[in-house]
Amino acid sequence: MWIEQARLRQIDSAAQTGQSEEIDRVLADLLSSGSEPQAVPRACPACGRDLVRQPLPDLGLFVSACPGDDGAWIAGDAAATLRALAATSRRQAARQ
Repeated sequence: MWIEQARLRQIDSAAQTGQSEEIDRVLADLLSSGSEPQAVPRACPACGRDLVRQPLPDLGLFVSACPGDDGAWIAGDAAATLRALAATSRRQAARQ
């Protein structure tokens, strides 16, 4: 699914500060907008430049990002991993 740069920053910031609810909210917004996980394209849908593989800091995941900072394409397995990380963070927060 395509994620605009601002939303990627929200996810990264939330991961750094342990805000699993924010990750869940952003993912829920993306999924409710009709974005379905699909095969990762080679080019940015906004500008047409070739996507480059980049890590999401602090998450151990990779995305195919636009070099012009338009956003990134995240594969379905990475989205599932984000959801699982958010659920784990929620459980840990509930224990504390």
